[in-house]
Amino acid sequence: MTRLRLAGEIAAAIDTLNGVINRWLRQIQADDVDPALHITQAGSGEGLRVDAGGDTFRVGPGAVARAPRLELDGASTYLDRDASNNLTLTDAVTGTKTLAELAAGGGGHQIDRVVSNFLYSTASTTWVDISAVISITMTTEASWVRLTLQGNVAHTGAASIYFDFAIDGTRVGSGNIWGLYNDAGAGAIVHGFQVVWEVQVASGSHTFRPQWRVDSGVAYLYAGANFAPIIFTVEELL
Repeated sequence: MTRLRLAGEIAAAIDTLNGVINRWLRQIQADDVDPALHITQAGSGEGLRVDAGGDTFRVGPGAVARAPRLELDGASTYLDRDASNNLTLTDAVTGTKTLAELAAGGGGHQIDRVVSNFLYSTASTTWVDISAVISITMTTEASWVRLTLQGNVAHTGAASIYFDFAIDGTRVGSGNIWGLYNDAGAGAIVHGFQVVWEVQVASGSHTFRPQWRVDSGVAYLYAGANFAPIIFTVEELL
């Protein structure tokens, strides 16, 4: 069978008609599945345009996707823009932060510490703050914090010394009468110790303080010219 070849204006007209029909078919197929979804060609060399529920999503010819909001994890984590056209990240931990806020440390990670060179002592058999001076107040996100206490300790006898951390007045190790660290049978020899603990906190301002107690006798925290300082550190982790 002889096959006719069309040329000139007729060929161009048929090519145009084919393009219109193909675009129409793409839109019909999309509308078939979801009447609110429209897929059309954005224009010559501009790729596809997707309209869904009032939002417009474009996929360019160079595989560049443009969207008013990009969801990364369902609807709870997404990239968006605020009223000033700044790119923002929203998730369950940080809330909504601009990139500038995240870069400035507004996203959560921060650290603070208290260094003391004073001698502290206690004969209390119930939990007490080591000192009102050894205290850190920090505004955090809903995140984990790492609490660290280090220094040199001794006891007048052989009784135990117990350490814990209090957050807003509540001991972290409240379910344990020994707290988080037991310096058992400390004795009169001065020796170094370190307590490290990680705990989750809610978003907001919190006050962190180390606490201690003894079974009997007197416990001492040594610091000064002949000893390393007492260091209390709070680090927000993100």
